[in-house]
Parts: sequence; structure tokens; C-alpha cells
Amino acid sequence: ALRGRPLGPVLGLSAMAAGMGKGPRPVATVTATRRHGMGAMGFHPIFQVVALSCLTLPSRSQYCTPDVLSLYPTGWPDALDWGIYWFGHGDATERATGQKSAFYDPMKRTVIYFHGWTGGQGGYTSACKRITTRCPEDLCPAGGKQFLVEAWLNAGWNVGFFYWDQFADEDCTRDAEQKIWFDRGGDGFRWRSYDVGSKKATYKDFDDGSVSVADICVHAVNDAMGSYSGPGTRFVGHSIGAQLATKCAAMLHHEGHVAAPGRLALLEPFFTKHHLYFFRCKSIDTDEGIGSFTAAATAGYVKSLWDKHGVVTEVYKSSVLTETRNIGMPNEELEKLVSLVEYSPHWCGGFGPLSSNLAHLECKHSAAFPIYFLSYGFPPPKLNPEPRTVGPPGSALADCSTPSPVCSDAEIREWIRRQRQLNGSQRWTQTAGQSTFEVDDDAFALEPELAQASEVVLADAELTAGSPDRREGAWWTPFSEEEQRLEHSPIVIALVAVLAFALVVVIAIIIALLVFAGHSRLVKSGYASDVSDAEDHESIGPLERRDPDPRQISLKSYAEDEEA
Repeated sequence: ALRGRPLGPVLGLSAMAAGMGKGPRPVATVTATRRHGMGAMGFHPIFQVVALSCLTLPSRSQYCTPDVLSLYPTGWPDALDWGIYWFGHGDATERATGQKSAFYDPMKRTVIYFHGWTGGQGGYTSACKRITTRCPEDLCPAGGKQFLVEAWLNAGWNVGFFYWDQFADEDCTRDAEQKIWFDRGGDGFRWRSYDVGSKKATYKDFDDGSVSVADICVHAVNDAMGSYSGPGTRFVGHSIGAQLATKCAAMLHHEGHVAAPGRLALLEPFFTKHHLYFFRCKSIDTDEGIGSFTAAATAGYVKSLWDKHGVVTEVYKSSVLTETRNIGMPNEELEKLVSLVEYSPHWCGGFGPLSSNLAHLECKHSAAFPIYFLSYGFPPPKLNPEPRTVGPPGSALADCSTPSPVCSDAEIREWIRRQRQLNGSQRWTQTAGQSTFEVDDDAFALEPELAQASEVVLADAELTAGSPDRREGAWWTPFSEEEQRLEHSPIVIALVAVLAFALVVVIAIIIALLVFAGHSRLVKSGYASDVSDAEDHESIGPLERRDPDPRQISLKSYAEDEEA
């Protein structure tokens, strides 16, 4: 422990939801690769914590002022307050009522944000702190306080935050994560209360019949948007809040809710893996535990939402907490189903490449939150190096070369189709703008390059938005590289040629049989006419007998055939 405190907050996990308290910039002494590993030495998580023991604790701000408390008329933080709050310009807010209001119009596009864990450092509840549309001063540069959603509001969006902070205020991240999915004891789950007067925090039980926080989310959306008639909804979830956004979206679609989202944005989706005492959990367990379940379940829901409802999902990562197996869980299965963008927020601080990955984890993990919302006011970042292929107007490559919140759902859908064709190997990694908080100087490199599976993103995204997705790829291109190789295989080509030749022969035989049958019918018809004429001849006298005119017989038979 540092200063008599557990080492959980030391790793920067105390602000997993949105970056509470960076404090002095720490230094890390261990290097790490950003993607799915921790370097050649393969450090065990316990040793990683020890290696980071030089980190200093972030400062803990107090927000228990009359101005803050007056924003929440329910009696928060002493009383339980969960649900959706709408936001307006200048961080103004109001609790959702289900009716049209100053900050909510049921006919407008709507975005709802889901925060993550709020425990650690005594918890957000005891600090009277809530994440809002104002960037926290202990996260954003220059003292923070930038307004994050002004561009969204100017573009006509409803902006809402789903608060479950008193449920998420647990010492152990895993305990908050479990509440998203189920009630572990079957007798309700607890929430944290804080009495401002006595400065005493206590846990109280919540049991209204809900079996998970996801159930509570569905109730909140129904209460706030039961009469929604707008063009679409987007859910944005950060850290373990990404799990909640996904689960809630799936449940809303299952119910056929009018406000079920058509798009998910998962920012630094975190899945607990190692249950360590250093993370303020009660026991040490280096097995995967619940992390395996939540990661697999989230990926499964994302796939089902795409297959059954056409929901597009974008993922943005910004730290090793979501990119390495030894600390968290990258969730490779999820990466295969989404558009994946990896930011490198060096503006969080650092002392060169040896510390850039493990230093300031708290800031880097939280950075995806302001980056995503601020990016809406700017065009999508450019590719660097620029691609040799030039996309026509309306294509995802031309108008959305790097996925961002300003891209249309149809453009994100095209990139996801390419991702699936490439079996999850597609990703964007930041190559410029890492050292600045501003997003207008960002640039990204696309892997693999557009030499592979470029047809999808060269099409007009809006025109192809409704094309079939049964093969999980655009209908005009092969599904995968394996199918592409199979399609051009000499054996397959020869087999197709043989089948085509056989088909031609069969068609020729059928035509010949039809011609023969028609000719036989003509002959039989002529024979019947001859017999009829012969009988007529027998009925007249010898002097009147005459041979029939062959032309008349032929014309008569033809006329009868035509009539038939």
C-alpha cells in the first residue's frame, strides 16, 4: 500500500468510468506492447502491480456543494437516484420525465451515454461526483471543463446520460460488473448512500424485482422514451459501461422497443479478468473468472444485434487496459465484429516510449470518453499514409476514411463488412496528433491496406445500406479470403465448366424431345383427316368419288393444331 491505501487506485482503475483524479504524473518502469501482450518477458499481473508501485495517488475532489446537490431533486446522494438525465448547452441538465421538455424532443436523434465503475478512492458517491457533459478538470488539459456535446446539440441531437453510479460504487470492479448481468444472491443488490450532513457512507439494499442493472436500464429507457418517434438512437458505453449499453440494447430490441438503438459505440470496453486484492477485491484469483463470461456474452450480443437487427457497433480503445490479456481482456471475438480504432493519447503525459504504455493508465483509459464526444464537431480523421485507392463520393472510404462519431451508420456498416471479410484483422492505429488533446490534427493508419477487400468501402454507403447481410458481408463480394481462393480454384473452375456443359446438353435433349413430340402430333392429326375423308368417299357414288387435296388436309390439320 501507498500512504496506507490499497494499490487498486494506484493502477489508475479508480476512475474507470470517466477519469476521476489524475494528480501528479506518475512514471512506470515496465514497457509493454499495446496489442494483446506485455512484451517478451510476459509479466504476471501481480508483478505488473509491483512495477507500478511508484505511482502517486490522484487527488480526490469534493463536489458536495449546494449548487451540485440542487441539480438532483431526488435527494441524491443520500437517496437512490438512477435513470436518464437530459443535457442542454452549457452542461444544463434535467431528469427525464417521458415528456417533451427543454432538453428532450421525442422526434430528434438521441444519444445516451453509459458510464462505468465509480468505486475506489472512497467512491464517487461520497464525493458527490457525477460524470456530466463537462470534461472533468482532473482529466482534460488546461483545467478541463470543456463542454463535450455542444456540436451534438447544435446538430439537433437529444443527449442523455444513464446514471447507475450508486450501484457501480463498489470497492471491487468485478462486483459492479456482476450487477450489470445478474443479481448474485437473488435477493436484490446493494447501492451506496452518502449523508452529506454526517459525512457517513453506507450500503443499502435494492429489491424491486429487477434481476440486473440492465433490467433497470430498460425501465429507464421506457420511462424516458416510451413515446419516442425520432429517426434513431445511439448508445455510447465506456469501460464496464460498454457491457451495460450492449446488454440493455439487446433487451430493448428483444422487446421491440421504439427507442432500441441502431448503433453502439463502445469506448475502452473493459472486462475484469484477474481478481486481485490490489484491485480492492477481497481475494486473490488469477483465473479468468467472470471476465470470460462477460466478454463472451458481450460479443455474442453484438453479433446477434447485427444479424437480427442490423445494429452497427464501433469500438474505440486508448490504453493497455483493453489491449492486453495480462491486465484486462482485449476480447478478440468482439474485435472481429466491429470497426476498431486505437487511439494513443500521449497528451496524458509520459517520459518517452519506455513509459508511454503503462504510465497514466487512468487518464488513458478515460481519454476515449472526451475524444469520442468532441470528435463529432470535426470531419473523420484522415488516413496516413493516404490510400492509393480513391473512393467515389458517398462511399465509406471517401466520407469516413477513419470511423468516428460523425460517420453515418451506413458508412460504419461498410467498414464492419470489410472487417468480417478480413476475419477481424482490420484496425486503425493513430499515427498523428497523439500529443495534443485536440482531435482535428489526428490521423490514422489502416491495417491491412486497401489492397485487400476494398470493394465494400468503395460502394455508395447509403445505396447499399439495405443490402442483405445473411452472409455477413456485402452481397457483391466474397465473404472471406478462403472463399475468394475457392472461387478462383482451377478445380472449381473445371467443375463449373463441366456442369455448364452438362446443362447445355440436357437443355438440347429437352428441346429435341419437344420437337419430336410436336412432329408426331402433326402426323397423327394428318392421318386422322385422311381416315375421315376416306369414310366420306365411301358414302358417295363412284362417279362422285375424288381424291382429297393434300393442301386442304395440311391446312386443316394446321388450323386444328393452332386452335388447340
